[in-house]
Amino acid sequence: MLNETSTATVAATRTALKEWAVAVKALEEGREVLILRKGGIHEKRFPLEHREFLLYPTYDHQREDLLKPDFHWDLKEVLLMRCPPGKVRISAFARATDVWELRSAEALLALSPHFMWTAEYAGERLRWRPTQPLRVIALRVYRLPEPRIIDALPEYGGCLSWLELAEAFSLADVQPVLDDAAYAARIAPIRAILQSAIAPER
Repeated sequence: MLNETSTATVAATRTALKEWAVAVKALEEGREVLILRKGGIHEKRFPLEHREFLLYPTYDHQREDLLKPDFHWDLKEVLLMRCPPGKVRISAFARATDVWELRSAEALLALSPHFMWTAEYAGERLRWRPTQPLRVIALRVYRLPEPRIIDALPEYGGCLSWLELAEAFSLADVQPVLDDAAYAARIAPIRAILQSAIAPER
C-alpha cells in the first residue's frame, strides 16, 4: 500500500494505463475509485508493472449493457466528445493505493456497490481465465493542469494494458480529484470488504 500523499511522487512520466474512456471520466470526476483488471486478450495476466501512471482512454469494448444505469449517459458523453480519429486526450494521472487479488465471487458481489460495472459483467471478468485472479485496484486520481491531445500512434492500439508514450507529461501542479478526507471515506468501506476476504498486495 502506498502512502496516500495528495501530490505526485514523480516529476514527469510517459507511462500510461489504457482504460475505458467512460471509466476514465468517472475516475476524473471522483465518482469512481476502482478498476478491475485481468489483462488484455493478448496478455496472459495483468501485472501491475507501475504504481503511478497516466490514464489513456480507450473506446474498444465499451458497451452500455456492461455499465450500471447511472453511467449510461457518461458513455454517450464520452462518445460524443471523442477526439478526431488519430488523436487522444490525456487529462489525468493516477496512483494505485491498494491492489487486491480477488478470487471470491461472494467478495466481488459485496464490492459491487463500489464500482460502475454491472455485477454480471464483473462476474464474467472473474470467471474468465479462472486460474488467474481478478485484480481490484484502488486509484487516487489527479487532474493535469492542462489536458493534452496527442497522436494515437499505431503502437498504442490493440489489447494491451501498458503504454510508453512518445511524449513525457509533466506532473507539476497536478490536483487530486478527491481531497484526503474524501478519498479516505470512499476507500474505507472497500478496504473493509476486501480485507475480510483477502490481503492486499504490497
